[in-house]
Amino acid sequence: MSGQVAAVVAAAVAAGHTTLYEDQAYAVAGYLGFTVPAHVIAGEGSAPVSSRVVVKVRDRTIAHKAAAGGVQIADADAAGEVVADMGSDLQPDGGCLVVEHIPHESGFPGEWLVGIRRTDAFGTIVTVAPGGSSAEWLGGALGSYGSLTFSPGLPIDVGSAIDAWGPATALSDADRAALVALVDDVAARVAGLPDEIAEFEVNPFVFVDGVPVALDALCRLGPVAQISEPRSAEAIDHMLVPRTIAIVGVSERINPGRLILRNVLGFGFSPDRVTVVKSGVDQIDGVACVPDVASLPGPVDLLVVAVGAGAVPALLSDVIEGNRARSVILVSGGLGEAEGSEDAEDQVRQIIASGRSRGGPVVNGANCLGVRSVPGGYDTLFIPPHKWHPARGVGHPVAVIAQSGALALSRLDRIPWLDPRYVITVGNQIDLTVGDHLAHVASDPAVEIAACYVEGFRPGDGMRFAEATRAITQRGGQVLLLLGGRTGAGADSAVSHTASIAGDQTVARAVSEQAGAMVADSLEEFDDLLRLMVLLRGRRPKGVSVGLVSNAGFESVAMADALGPLELAGFGDETIVTLGNALGTAGVAEIVSARNPLDLTPIAGDRPFADAVRSVLTDPGVDLAVVGCVPFTGALQTLAAGTGYEEDVGDPESIASLLADLADETDIPWVVAIDAGPAYDPMASAIESAGIPVFRAADRAVEILGKWAVTRVVARL
Repeated sequence: MSGQVAAVVAAAVAAGHTTLYEDQAYAVAGYLGFTVPAHVIAGEGSAPVSSRVVVKVRDRTIAHKAAAGGVQIADADAAGEVVADMGSDLQPDGGCLVVEHIPHESGFPGEWLVGIRRTDAFGTIVTVAPGGSSAEWLGGALGSYGSLTFSPGLPIDVGSAIDAWGPATALSDADRAALVALVDDVAARVAGLPDEIAEFEVNPFVFVDGVPVALDALCRLGPVAQISEPRSAEAIDHMLVPRTIAIVGVSERINPGRLILRNVLGFGFSPDRVTVVKSGVDQIDGVACVPDVASLPGPVDLLVVAVGAGAVPALLSDVIEGNRARSVILVSGGLGEAEGSEDAEDQVRQIIASGRSRGGPVVNGANCLGVRSVPGGYDTLFIPPHKWHPARGVGHPVAVIAQSGALALSRLDRIPWLDPRYVITVGNQIDLTVGDHLAHVASDPAVEIAACYVEGFRPGDGMRFAEATRAITQRGGQVLLLLGGRTGAGADSAVSHTASIAGDQTVARAVSEQAGAMVADSLEEFDDLLRLMVLLRGRRPKGVSVGLVSNAGFESVAMADALGPLELAGFGDETIVTLGNALGTAGVAEIVSARNPLDLTPIAGDRPFADAVRSVLTDPGVDLAVVGCVPFTGALQTLAAGTGYEEDVGDPESIASLLADLADETDIPWVVAIDAGPAYDPMASAIESAGIPVFRAADRAVEILGKWAVTRVVARL
């Protein structure tokens, strides 16, 4: 760390200041790799040697100096008069600053911004964006494409990131290289800044002969965030794979606690390893009861609590004082999520924290639906069995971790064949967080895919989530994230553009993607990506060259229009020959060319259609493929057997059967699009049951495959 920066910050903190003077912020800029213009405090030395100067008010309380009339460009010989007038008008607490004037082009692409912001969830992040007075407007207009935001605590190839960042294409080669070098310096040095720096921004900086020069700088100070320690992996093991379970809140009539008990038993957990905590009853559903937690025969691995919020503090205190449980699932609502319940939540947090120092339990929830664990052989989701029918017995290598239990159920009900290894709902994260759970499943090699829904990260948990994501993707796994809520940076955006451009949602998305996660933009995209991840988990694309096949001209056009980051593959000579043969057999060689996208027309029958698809799938230049089939043509068997027609989608020679047969002939990722209604659901099911994802629109198939493939290709690099 620069000794000058450390000393300046320490003095400001000791004096109770929350911002630095701009000349002090220039020292931070210099440490990070910027060149700063010559400057002097008026009256304390010689003015910068330049014909023009910028006079700036030097005051910690004025955030927007230009708006207050605190920035003026003047001839050097008139600087004294400007200083006098500005001092008289604004009465600054630190006088005025006289700065060398740097001629430059105003606005984009002449002015740029680099900001550093300490966030509660992800720690320090860095943002690069177009700068100047229109920075915030530009950031809003361009959205996530307008800024490059990343965590310096995670690996990043700055050169590749800037090369792929749209606004950087407006720079000359020399200035782009200078930007890469600058951001590399910032990323390497930011960890050396004092912890009290909450926000730092250079806006704008400009390039002068390939050198980044900081024109304006801002530095805000704040208290150092308190980050919780990671929770015990052993205790989470007890929760997910318990040997014994106790349940509090079971009624003799149907209530959430009784549903939990029945679901635990219905999943196959042995009744003699379950205890119900209920006074005045010997047994319920064949399970022994005890009157209170103190009467439990020993510390259970998992205690499930389904009582009213008011009873939770005393109950948890008894559990901790008596060492009655190694882990707790707190189903109870009304702790923190309802207005006026914050005090109760704080009380429970304090009880948990005090128990932690004595080896107390980890707590999942509150206000959660519970956990369903295949390795643990139990299900505490308090949903009546006749209302939800999760798959059983497959044990897909998937962990679903969600703040909302209803969202988890809704998503899984739309993929009825999926049987996740874990379904973990965390509620309001009163103790265990999404990051804690993801870090735990990251150490489980049987979990290849983690699908997460997060409405808000606890302090430090965003970075914990990102590090766990990187660990999973580094071993070849996949992480899918859906972010709920649209929280802003609040008052911070009134001070700097960085907080507005890189608000909480932007930071969460950017850092998660930097770590290797795929971030879904909607519930539907979350469903599609999860289905794709599971079905294609044994396939990894070598690149982003795609082969497109359809039997309808509109689909060929729609798929080509939806390419996005994908590139059309060029077919090799051997593929051209085999495609020519298939087209000849189909009787369309005179009207169709062997090119990409390949339009087979409605004339192609089942076998020629499948032969053409095989040729594309086996072409060495094809990394991915999308096969569109508009199924109305009489040349294909696409309907289930019925009366009034002679076709059967289950026939071994039907297009569905033939495409299913191709599933094992190549390891490249490919998907099918069937753009039709419910009558063609059997066709879609036949293909998807062979492990080939099916979409109901061709452009959607290309978009989702492209998003998945790009992330998977980057993860391999």
